[in-house]
Amino acid sequence: MMDGSDGLKTGEDEDAAQKEALETMTVMIQGWFFEEEEERQQQKQEQEQEQDDQLSVHSESGAKDFVYEMLTMRKGKVPTQVLIRQFPGRGLSFQLWPAASALCWYLEEIYANAGMWIPCLVTEQQQPRLSVEGPTGITDELESHLNGCAERSIAPRRRLRVLELGSGTGLVGLVAAFLGGEVVLTDLEHVVPNLRHNVGVNLKQIEAFGGVIVTETLRWGIREDVEKLGSFDIVLASDVVYYDTLFDPLLKTLKWLVESTGSQKLVNGVQRTTSMEDVSTVSNGLRPFILLAHVRRWKKDAQFFRMASKYFDVQAAHKYPATAESRKGTVVYRLMSREKP
Repeated sequence: MMDGSDGLKTGEDEDAAQKEALETMTVMIQGWFFEEEEERQQQKQEQEQEQDDQLSVHSESGAKDFVYEMLTMRKGKVPTQVLIRQFPGRGLSFQLWPAASALCWYLEEIYANAGMWIPCLVTEQQQPRLSVEGPTGITDELESHLNGCAERSIAPRRRLRVLELGSGTGLVGLVAAFLGGEVVLTDLEHVVPNLRHNVGVNLKQIEAFGGVIVTETLRWGIREDVEKLGSFDIVLASDVVYYDTLFDPLLKTLKWLVESTGSQKLVNGVQRTTSMEDVSTVSNGLRPFILLAHVRRWKKDAQFFRMASKYFDVQAAHKYPATAESRKGTVVYRLMSREKP
């Protein structure tokens, strides 16, 4: 005859066995998941390498169809060289254009001394030290930095978040990253492998200068492509106004990019701001803006800026002088969204 203690012991054994079986199944599932994830990552890397290899093939004549261009940044403390791979015979997106060089010059003029960093405004309600409880999204490194700044009475700062639209070879965005920005280069899917290559050959230097840079696919006029990218302080674009059939999707994309970053953001009392000393005429520092470098080639170009003026305050920030490649010179426009009444 089995007494009550034997029954209790049997029940405990069954519970232990079930728990062990559950733990074993959990380990197996985790193992399957990590194996699948590793396989996906490997396939992704192989696809990226294949795309890059396709861009690096030789032409039928046996000569390489790509060339490298080097831009020297001279405004900083140390002259820096940016290396760019071009494919002149493969379309507009694979070669450098005059407006890109002009916008790079403008960025250097503005940001070479202080870099693409801005202070974080601290609200009156913020405590001298951060009190982090639970998952906040703030890393230990950021928490330590902010607390250290408070102790030394130094205003905390952050990188400017920069998106380059229609990056092509990525020169403008690479220069922004060399200046310390947190940069996202964007273009169509078939252009991204060359962008990725140009990031790779410059990455060590960019990291040494404190910059961050990644590449993403972005189709103009596709809202979900914009929404997945997050918010930005500055949108850069050069020589993107050429086909009138693209005016509408380009404007939509610019509007969405500005709308996604137009509000103040607070993280544990630290207010993100786009206030910057580079553009003295910007009165409201919390508003993101667009820098668009353009060489006027056709009368229809004016139509784009008329369309843009319905949604943006469009001003000429700088006129770059004419060159052999651009006889009319390049204008760098600053676009800011019109404030709602």
